[in-house]
Amino acid sequence: MARNVPICNRNLWMLGVLGVTLTFAIACGGAAAPTPTTVATPVPGATATPTTVRPTPTPAPPALGPVIVQPFGNLPEIITDPAKMPKTFSESPMLAALVGAGKLPPVKDRLPAEPVVIKPTDEIGRYGGTWRSVFTGPGDRQNWERITNNSLVRWDARVDKVVPNIVQSWDISDGGKTYTLFLRKGVKWSNGDPLTADDIMFWYEDLNLNKAITTRPPVWNSVGGKQGVWKKVDDFTVRVTFESPYYIFLEFLSQGAGSALQGGATLTAPFAPSKYLRQFHPKYAGQEAVDKLAKDAGYPNWVAYLKFKADPQLNLEAPCSAQWCFTRAINEPQVVMERNPYYHVVDTAGNQLPYIDKITMELVTDLDVIALRAASGEYDIQARNINLDKLPVLVANRTKGNYHINLYPSRAGSDAAIYFNQTYYAKEGADAEIGDLVRNFEFRKAISLGIDRNQLNEVFWLGLGSPGSVSPDPAGPYSPGPEYRTKYSTLDVKQANAILDQLGYSKKDSEGFRLRKDGKGRLELQIPVVASLVDLPKVCEMIADQLARNIGIKLIVQVLERSLGADRVAANDTQLNMWNSSGSDIPFLSNTGFSVNSSNRLGSLYGMWWETGGKQGIKPEGSIFRLFELLDLMKGAPLAERTAMAKEWNIIIVDNLYGVGTVGITSNVIGVWVVSNNVGNFPQRTGYSVPAQTPGHVYPEQFYFKR
Repeated sequence: MARNVPICNRNLWMLGVLGVTLTFAIACGGAAAPTPTTVATPVPGATATPTTVRPTPTPAPPALGPVIVQPFGNLPEIITDPAKMPKTFSESPMLAALVGAGKLPPVKDRLPAEPVVIKPTDEIGRYGGTWRSVFTGPGDRQNWERITNNSLVRWDARVDKVVPNIVQSWDISDGGKTYTLFLRKGVKWSNGDPLTADDIMFWYEDLNLNKAITTRPPVWNSVGGKQGVWKKVDDFTVRVTFESPYYIFLEFLSQGAGSALQGGATLTAPFAPSKYLRQFHPKYAGQEAVDKLAKDAGYPNWVAYLKFKADPQLNLEAPCSAQWCFTRAINEPQVVMERNPYYHVVDTAGNQLPYIDKITMELVTDLDVIALRAASGEYDIQARNINLDKLPVLVANRTKGNYHINLYPSRAGSDAAIYFNQTYYAKEGADAEIGDLVRNFEFRKAISLGIDRNQLNEVFWLGLGSPGSVSPDPAGPYSPGPEYRTKYSTLDVKQANAILDQLGYSKKDSEGFRLRKDGKGRLELQIPVVASLVDLPKVCEMIADQLARNIGIKLIVQVLERSLGADRVAANDTQLNMWNSSGSDIPFLSNTGFSVNSSNRLGSLYGMWWETGGKQGIKPEGSIFRLFELLDLMKGAPLAERTAMAKEWNIIIVDNLYGVGTVGITSNVIGVWVVSNNVGNFPQRTGYSVPAQTPGHVYPEQFYFKR
């Protein structure tokens, strides 16, 4: 008998406004989408009503936030009504052939007794086909991680509530401090091993608590600076207890780091294939045995070898729980993923998903080449690495390439923001003068005032963006106000030059560049950038040209492969760096520029200090400490308090210019969708969401090929 499912209705306003169709955007000259209607009073979340006898749980925590009601088209839906569950099941012909050959059990034996049921966007699909796509290198992991996001719980397609997945239901008790998770019985890994509470406890006890493996415990598992404690109740029940209320714990579980595919690569997902991984862990296999395995395989130690074995993106033997699993690794010129025969999701007719058999991604590092190939119809579904400035060629070739285009805007303040590394001064061999400058507010202000954002918008965003700071869309609930979009973020060459003169940089060389105070020549700053979702190198080159021309500052742009760029940030090896400000629109759930770990672009040593509880790194002070503190406080704060804290967070960022924005609130970050007309069930309108891992929230397993 099915347990009643508590749909966690924490209404999260959509991260990205109305998905504007391309024809609308072009015909209206980039006119803004109509302002969505805001519903001020969210509906409180429902409470579980389990069929077994348990203590009555306390009411669910307050709703997450107000909803932006949008004129969506059809969207897929997770069905939880037992009356609508299919009674018989079907499978892909390629799997049926394996069943017939005795290489796989029948589909009914591969599925849970109560599988997840998806009502497709438009219709029941058909099986078969290969989804052709592209990636830019091993560092482009989010390309496939977003497609295969499979966490314990998931977002619904509107990103306004958390819905069941591997965890079928949950109880929230003790004022939001205790979460009891009831796993779906019969879920299996891709090799047929059962997925049970033991897989969760293996992650918690043998990976997470093992200091040789996890030197920095996951921030998402903590509130108030204290880690949550996980305990097994039975084979399909786990209880997580926190010392203080954690109102958005389920939302954190549903994010990308909670997926066994993405989290398997980082050991951050709260479940792992224990039966497989125990053979590489000294607790189960013995220290001598695992040391020998690592040595024979050419790894420096057993920890490095176990981490490789746990990564399903590199180790093709590793079991996965996603819709598609790797059959060719991400360090190859072509990535290949094939359907998981044990995937625990079906459609409303009982067809095991996914519909599509295979995904292939070819390696292309040049974004211009990617756009040209997309325009020729070589990709079936592609958004990542396709930018707004490529729209003219994409528009011109729609008929010939047999595709359509939708724009799904984000509410983040800037697609390309400059971050000043506040801990660069502590790097061994750091340039002391530059270290002082990047920590100087007036210097950051001069840089910001020297940037011509309108020019950037016209060239790289076709005039469709919003020039301004990193502050999010004023229409969103966590914006501190429209004035923060322009604060310190409009071109003022006269003021910028006056500031630099006052700072003692009035002397210039023969080419007009300002000279250092220490007499060592031209004042130069280095900024590493990666070719990614936005063409950051080209944006940065134009900014460098503007700063040279407007204020005499030499900015040296270093173009790096994405994983190398991330390594430089984590190693505190940057003076400045550039990335987007995704997360400014909802800082308590996802914040790519100001993460609470060593990936923090404002200062990796600050993030490291916070992540390790002060054991490593540098303790942040003043307003920077407050930024970290707010991110933690928001986890346990009721809605009204959390909203006020999110606004304060954005105010601090802008008031101190810790991030200098350029152009934002656009479709440039995974928002320009090129979709073959042969693809069915792809929603025509949705939004872009970092926490929900767009397009993961619209369930790619229900996409299909019409012919």
